[in-house]
Amino acid sequence: MEMFQISRCPAPAAPEDGRTPGQCVDARVGACCILLVRPFLSWPTGRVKTLPHTLGCFVCGEANPAGLKLRFETDGRRVQTRFVPQAQHVGFRGTIHGGIISTVLDETMVWACVVQTRRFAYCAELTVRFVNPVPPGQEVTAVGELVSNRRDRIYEAKGELKTEAGLVLAAATGKYIPLKSANLREMLTDFVGDPNWLLGAEA
Repeated sequence: MEMFQISRCPAPAAPEDGRTPGQCVDARVGACCILLVRPFLSWPTGRVKTLPHTLGCFVCGEANPAGLKLRFETDGRRVQTRFVPQAQHVGFRGTIHGGIISTVLDETMVWACVVQTRRFAYCAELTVRFVNPVPPGQEVTAVGELVSNRRDRIYEAKGELKTEAGLVLAAATGKYIPLKSANLREMLTDFVGDPNWLLGAEA
């Protein structure tokens, strides 16, 4: 049985803000949305599985010579990856560039959207708060989780980058728009292995 966690739009219309009753604050959504968070179907409790990866992606692509070659895993709700940023990823002396941190958090959050919705998506908006500097040579963990699904039109996710001791280095939120079928078919040709187990009926 498929279960849904349901909540109303966090910013419903009010007469003083110029919106009509039932109009969502997010103009891309339109009518006041119901937020659905859908757990992955029939995921075994406590089981962790490695997610697919690609050839060319900067973050996970195995054939990208300049890439990070990260691997992601999920328990069916959250997605995480571990990596050790290198000296070539530094921006200011002794500190990993914020663009690298943002890229890893974005990738982690988009995979969290895939796991929960069974659809790949593009990032439409990314907000990152840099809490503590990230030094090169230290293993860190990025964790992402879907926060809301607005009628399969916009997904909202959150993510954190942490040290092994649990110190938060950066925190992010993002909005993602699902790919159209034509774009998805082209994208799947770059995958190593078969991602159909993850996408289910969407593949």
